[in-house]
Amino acid sequence: MRWSRNTGTCCWRQAILDRTAGQVLQDPVPLLRRITAPVLLMWGVEDRMIPARNAGDYRAALLHSDLLELSGVGHVLHEEAADAVASRLRSFLAE
Repeated sequence: MRWSRNTGTCCWRQAILDRTAGQVLQDPVPLLRRITAPVLLMWGVEDRMIPARNAGDYRAALLHSDLLELSGVGHVLHEEAADAVASRLRSFLAE
């Protein structure tokens, strides 16, 4: 992970891009179909890393799933919509 010399902060965006650049993408559906536990999918409608149109495919592949789509939110839901994410996660865990 790279650290900015000027600010002492981590350059997360570049680190993520570096990490994912060499990965070979595979179809997640066979793995998702093996999950039998309840799953809460949370998706930002503005996600540019994994587009929201993929949410339906994930939900269809998961036997017991629920989907929360957040408008105006991208890939980092827990930061961009922390209150909404925490609220829905609490209710999901209480079910």
